[in-house]
Amino acid sequence: MIEKDLIDCYSDKKWTKEVEELFPITEHGCINYGYWEQVPKKISLETREKSQLALYREVFKFAEIQQEKSILEVGCGRGHGVFLLSQMKCNPCGIDISDSQIVKCKSSYPGLNFQVGNAENMNFRDHSFDCLVSIEAAQHFSNFSRFCLEAKRVLRENGRLIVSTFFFQSPDAKERIHNYLPGDVSGYHHCIDIENGRSYMKAAGFRKVKQKSIGEKVFRGFSRWAKQEMSCLNHTTNWVLAYEAGLIDYYMLKAEF
Repeated sequence: MIEKDLIDCYSDKKWTKEVEELFPITEHGCINYGYWEQVPKKISLETREKSQLALYREVFKFAEIQQEKSILEVGCGRGHGVFLLSQMKCNPCGIDISDSQIVKCKSSYPGLNFQVGNAENMNFRDHSFDCLVSIEAAQHFSNFSRFCLEAKRVLRENGRLIVSTFFFQSPDAKERIHNYLPGDVSGYHHCIDIENGRSYMKAAGFRKVKQKSIGEKVFRGFSRWAKQEMSCLNHTTNWVLAYEAGLIDYYMLKAEF
């Protein structure tokens, strides 16, 4: 079961304010840390938005998305990923655990397919999709193993699972990271180490599990943006320090069967 804290991010006043500072609502508003080729000293709203769109592009390139394929985005947030996939002439569907997020998706992108859904218990028939993509959501899944099994179930033969988010670099990193990030940070306390992530994918029946580290292009820009924009500075600026300490990294994982 996905924890209540994820839903609270979009309803509790404190969390809502923080979410909107870190992930501002713009024309192409996404909810991700961003992918930054360069990090300017002063980050404009346009640059922040471009970083979030760039992360989608990197993941879709890594996923080798093909036209006309049926694609499910798990944890679709504000819906822009599904919109981008529709622009790529795919047949996309987005699910999110948050009712309020799905309402926003349907309002922003009418005509596209969005549903409230749980990553660990998806309301789809077996073999419904060619590809499943989850971008910066899996750190909220309390049972990553169960998610992998569900992904395998809803994917068709030769299907592909793509997960992009942060993972611990080692099993003991979760304890040591408290020097940089407090234990109540939404999401990271469900984060798992990268080898476990790969193992769960393989145990679910996937093969050819590939990974690519992109932490260098993610954490520096996001942490600078947080330091610049947050009205109440907190743990968020320390992500880059935890990355530099070798405790956490941001990966794209691709698994096939």
